[in-house]
Amino acid sequence: MRLFKPRNRFGIVAMDRIAPRITRIRLAPESGKVRPYLAGQFTFIRFDIPGLPSKDHPFTISNPPGGSFIEIMVKGTDVWTLDLYDQAENFPGVGEAWKAWVDYPYGDFSTERAGAGPWVFLADGIGITPFLAMAGGRLSDDARILILWAAYNRDELAGFEELSAINARRPSIRMVPVLGHDPIWTGRRGQLDRQALEDLAGRELADPETRYWISCPASLRRDLVKILKNLGVSRRRIRYEDCTS
Repeated sequence: MRLFKPRNRFGIVAMDRIAPRITRIRLAPESGKVRPYLAGQFTFIRFDIPGLPSKDHPFTISNPPGGSFIEIMVKGTDVWTLDLYDQAENFPGVGEAWKAWVDYPYGDFSTERAGAGPWVFLADGIGITPFLAMAGGRLSDDARILILWAAYNRDELAGFEELSAINARRPSIRMVPVLGHDPIWTGRRGQLDRQALEDLAGRELADPETRYWISCPASLRRDLVKILKNLGVSRRRIRYEDCTS
């Protein structure tokens, strides 16, 4: 059992529904500065919100390091996260008594200590959160990144605008959503499978220096690792983080 260490009290300064069942929450420390963390790391948070049961829950930090706040994106997948989504409608605003205890940073799923690219980021739905922080963080101007982002439909592309803005500033970052059930989507359709990887990441697959980062539910992660190995990618070039919410 993990022992929660409630040593950092934060105020909730923004709480917005940005997509169906997805909430973006911005938190700022009540005193001092945000502690250093690496893009891709996660935090445990215990919210102090009226009507929300108290529990500590892990969330990936979705904004890059160096700011005066941290952000998370939460997908409603169970009773508690759906309650959190419902609470966004009642957010009283900055300065009110909505607080949180934040314990961070944790994890080593980060490109900041992984050398140079090229990198391929493979995400499913809300699994894009660590890659939002990585793509918006400290990168060289010519860092080559391909982001393949699977989702059911456009409603699940929470963070699409941020990644599009990053792509506009850094043309060497390329993002390709792959949607499974969106009849009017004009981009890539289908699943994040072997055919999609061969079609969209041929250049990267041919480069023995390419490293692959996977953030998705465990079942898809296992499939992607198997596909990459069958395509000749060694296990040492694959990093992953299971995404559950």
